[in-house]
Amino acid sequence: MAESIRLYVFAAKGLTREEFCRAYPDPVLVLSPFSSVEGTGAITRIAHGGGKVSVVPFQAVRVKKRHGANPFRNMVTIGRASNNDIELKASEVSKFHGYLTTDATGAVCYADAGSTNGSSVNGVPIPAKSTQRLAPGDELSLGGILVTFHDPHSFYGFLRAVVGDGEVEEV
Repeated sequence: MAESIRLYVFAAKGLTREEFCRAYPDPVLVLSPFSSVEGTGAITRIAHGGGKVSVVPFQAVRVKKRHGANPFRNMVTIGRASNNDIELKASEVSKFHGYLTTDATGAVCYADAGSTNGSSVNGVPIPAKSTQRLAPGDELSLGGILVTFHDPHSFYGFLRAVVGDGEVEEV
């Protein structure tokens, strides 16, 4: 389930990269802002020097199986339906849009499940049922909803870049 990025921002601010990676070992998808079917969204505010406050409307989803979601043991499913491991309530996303797997080397791979609006990695369309290996920082478009794939190291770097030396305020 998508979570506000706030928890991770606070953790990255207070932990070293190694401590962060031990505490949050799962890969993550960072969801760029989108209008959900239910109209919900999480906003994290980050205050930068000089009293300026930036609004960062990102959410994060850990790439892991959700207990009891579906019978597919070796894949983390993504889609609009509630039985997916990663549920994205957006009309552009198919009920079962695609899935993530881990290959023999431990790399995370994405496959489009034959979705209506398709998927792409870094702007290159992925043919239905084919697998694309993901690298940290890859942008994945799921029917037009943009997500960025991160391993724990690149996620920490992303969070530190967002926070910089600014003070994080609780909202």
